[in-house]
Amino acid sequence: MFALLAIGPATGDITLSFNGNKGLLSAPLPVEYVSFNIDSSSLGYLFDFKDVRLRNLVKQITAPGAWLRIGGTASVGIAFTGVNGRRNGCPGHICINAEYWDEIADFVAYTGVRLLFDFSGKWYNAAGDWDPTLNVTSQLAYTQSKGYGKNWAWQMGNEGTGGHNGSTWGEFFNVLKKAIAQYPGIGQTLNGASSSVGGMSAQDFVRATKGNLDIYSFHHYGPDIKDFSMANIKKANPCSGPRSMVDSIAPGVLLALEESACAALGGHDGICNRFIDGYYWIHVLTAAAETGCHILHRQDVVGWSFTGLGSGYTLAGPPGWVNSSYGELNPHPDWFTMVLFKQLVGFMPLGNVSLSGDKSEIDNIDPHVWCGSKKGSVVFVYSNAHTSDIHLTSVSGLMLTPRTEYFLTAPSLTADEIYLNGKKMTVGNDAILPEYPIPGSVSTTTPLVLPKSSYGFVVFSGSVAACDK
Repeated sequence: MFALLAIGPATGDITLSFNGNKGLLSAPLPVEYVSFNIDSSSLGYLFDFKDVRLRNLVKQITAPGAWLRIGGTASVGIAFTGVNGRRNGCPGHICINAEYWDEIADFVAYTGVRLLFDFSGKWYNAAGDWDPTLNVTSQLAYTQSKGYGKNWAWQMGNEGTGGHNGSTWGEFFNVLKKAIAQYPGIGQTLNGASSSVGGMSAQDFVRATKGNLDIYSFHHYGPDIKDFSMANIKKANPCSGPRSMVDSIAPGVLLALEESACAALGGHDGICNRFIDGYYWIHVLTAAAETGCHILHRQDVVGWSFTGLGSGYTLAGPPGWVNSSYGELNPHPDWFTMVLFKQLVGFMPLGNVSLSGDKSEIDNIDPHVWCGSKKGSVVFVYSNAHTSDIHLTSVSGLMLTPRTEYFLTAPSLTADEIYLNGKKMTVGNDAILPEYPIPGSVSTTTPLVLPKSSYGFVVFSGSVAACDK
């Protein structure tokens, strides 16, 4: 079904250069840079936050920090029903009673995530204004009373403006900010979900919320890898447009790519949750920050999408998994890639990465260079869409040896398994990795050989000024 570019043996030597952060971030990324979601629609299926495998899978992709956004289109139906309130059977709503909110809070505490919760944007009073006293303030009050939420964040609505213009929608967010401020002790961060507010309306939204909005979020899916194209993947610059818009009005506001996966509307089961998706995932993990985002959310960890179908882009599955009802919860290849990214890669991308050598080879390599997670290290993050190995003979300013290699491969592009340096990656019965930190393979040979049809990480020793900020 899929074929990467077949070019025969490598035709020459490839060299890599980078300029050490010129024109990119002026400060390190937040520790929550790589984050993830659970769609609100999953809560309508009595999603079990006590499941052991789910808790452990999330915990292992949280360190050193991550946001868990519970939100999405279905958030329009979220209703807090209080102590001993209804948990199901709420016509037109997804009920969250106090007991279920306790369960979510316990999940957050166990995994170490920071919760970003999406309130319904449909609590309108008789005057047509969004009114938190109709439901939201009772949930905030209960959160405060239990001592939850010291570093949590909040938003209301998902995409669009509920039929209002950007200025009015922004004023509704300001009302939420004032409501949150009435409950000291809980997180005061306000995240503005305004992804499908385009053009002037988006600008009006940012103007209206200036001074109150901490994070401006938007959603971006693709390029769709159903028709695989390394050229399309490499061209994806998901955050550059929103970054320019926000900076022109409210510089200093963080930017979040709040929903991202290889295709919208639940993705493609058998593609977006298979090895081939790693070519997209590696690119977005790096390109989001390189084009101006401070936070990146994967849609989703597990569960359902708003379409009512099991999500085909989750980090663990099978699609539509709820409480083991669809079989045992197992991580897909992108989960392992995400664990490695957070283990190896630091919080500063380095700039203007370029390759020189044979054009047919370079066109199908996606290169990125970042500071490493350990001081004195630099990480080459790559994908190689060739069906032949590629020889890398030099990396500017760095010694090629010794280095530590983390090469990811699979038996086929659509395999639901992934191999690290030739060994299949697995988790145990409790969904915990058998060894962490995950060990790589130390090499003292040259050249650096990037395996065919692979992606992964190469860690070099070396000092770069931008990495010492």
